[in-house]
Amino acid sequence: MRRLPRLAAIAAVCATVAVTHAARAQEPWRALVGCYREKEGLFALDSVPFVGVFANEDGARLVRSGHRWADDLEKMWRMPTPDSVRIRFEGGMYGWTYHLAVRDSALVGVVTTVTDVVLPGGRYPRPERVRAVRVPCPPDSEMSNPRPDSATLFALYGYTALRPTRAQLEADPWGAVAPLQAWLAAHPEAAARWDLKYNARWLFDLAASLDVRAHALELTGTYRLEIERTGGSPYVFHGRTEVRPTHALFADTMGRYLRAPLGYHLRFTLSLDSATLPKPGPGRRHPRAYGSRDAANSEITVHLPGTDAPDGTRRFRASVSVGNFVSAFDGVDRLLEDWEVQSKYGPARARAVYDDAEFVLWPDGRLTFTQRTTVSPDQVVTLRGERISRDAWECAGDRC
Repeated sequence: MRRLPRLAAIAAVCATVAVTHAARAQEPWRALVGCYREKEGLFALDSVPFVGVFANEDGARLVRSGHRWADDLEKMWRMPTPDSVRIRFEGGMYGWTYHLAVRDSALVGVVTTVTDVVLPGGRYPRPERVRAVRVPCPPDSEMSNPRPDSATLFALYGYTALRPTRAQLEADPWGAVAPLQAWLAAHPEAAARWDLKYNARWLFDLAASLDVRAHALELTGTYRLEIERTGGSPYVFHGRTEVRPTHALFADTMGRYLRAPLGYHLRFTLSLDSATLPKPGPGRRHPRAYGSRDAANSEITVHLPGTDAPDGTRRFRASVSVGNFVSAFDGVDRLLEDWEVQSKYGPARARAVYDDAEFVLWPDGRLTFTQRTTVSPDQVVTLRGERISRDAWECAGDRC
């Protein structure tokens, strides 16, 4: 009798996501639930929702496997189209992805190995053809992962009923996650599950990143910069940011679910000659910057929220990385590079003091900042900057 409240709760959660019988019958994934055998063994496409750490995809459901080696892998499936199936066995840095077409009672396609190990010559394992035929399901004991128990079903159905889609997050990041935040707070036992905890953190970090990419644009633009060490001459160079932040700062603890962004990372390109900065505008293929593998050789890390000061300015605590760029001054001031390297990697690292840069947005629209790195009391590197235009570079995907 003790199980009745739990079963009733499961039924209540399931009811919140139920649709009419006619509509449910039209969902193509339901016809594929069952067991399949291919040359590598047996797997089952389950109807239970999937929640994972790595394989986060909208509409994903649980895969159960007959392989013991798959116990520690995340296993999910979904239907990208009404006649195709995507299956992932995911371990984070390695795994297998199946791209299959529905052919009567079989699934036919290819399986791709995903790995962080690159074969000689820069090659990756080639996709292999696969055919999985539907078969009767064996006893549950023959599957490596048993069906979830009642507590797990309650957690999975409750969580996925409120988990927003990517489209919902893009439309309203914090409004989309608010119902899920409330559900997690009301169900601490479910929220303590490692899969829900990791997935929720990823989800709220994604909401924060979508938020800053849409709204945190105060510091973007092109800057005139000046760097100077104690006893040395100032050197002028230039920098240009990307048109928007790449992503938000992540929460520092796993159990901390964000309700607002903590800050963000803004890619920054530095150059001695302003003419060689990436050209502003979207859709351009930008050359690799000096000292970098892509268009950015620096980054501005900004902490939120900004503060409104009594003098009418708005101020942001941040830091500007110049470690990849100071070698550009090697020919004119070797000490400048030496001090910067010592502060990051040498014996002075333990005692170096890094003052946050303070970006100041003035009432007249000017934007300035100052940052100091103290290697030792008589060795200080000062970086100053002022925005001279709102021009910023932009690229998407592999265009950088």
